[in-house]
Amino acid sequence: KKRGFDCYGVELSKYTSQKALEKFPKRIFNGKLEQSKYPNAFFDVITMTDVIEHITDPNAFFKEIKRILKKNGLILITTPNTDSITKKFMTQNWFQYKEEHVIYWNAKSINYLMNQIGFKILKFKNNNKKLTLRYYNDYFDKYPSILGKIFRGIFKSLPNFLKKKSFLNPLTGEILVLAKNY
Repeated sequence: KKRGFDCYGVELSKYTSQKALEKFPKRIFNGKLEQSKYPNAFFDVITMTDVIEHITDPNAFFKEIKRILKKNGLILITTPNTDSITKKFMTQNWFQYKEEHVIYWNAKSINYLMNQIGFKILKFKNNNKKLTLRYYNDYFDKYPSILGKIFRGIFKSLPNFLKKKSFLNPLTGEILVLAKNY
């Protein structure tokens, strides 16, 4: 919004939708995208950060994205990457294996889907996130692991200013995809 975009959102959670409506009145749809009834060719850009791993029918979902996205419109996707270094290192203990993730992606599978639906991939890259150490501590509390146990032990002894400091993490295990509707 600060950069001039006319922002809308789709959110499944009623609570989160209500919170978003405070910032974007009449711009948040509570429910599934396929139920939102946005007009054809309505959006210039659609972002999906940490979304597609939760979608049970990606073909239907992306057909709806294609319908509501303008020709030459862009989509930006982030999702866990099964070809990531963290996945290869952690194997079956990968921190992205979660009950709520119903499908997993990598460059090959996303490329296949995008070609089927009619999107052209412009960029694939490792997704870097800037997160605080407190975020990691809370994350490891919610999703326990051996790595988390070690981190949480160290975290307790850190000074508060470090706990609140943000760091760029290239090992999120996620892929960032930019694609164009053609």
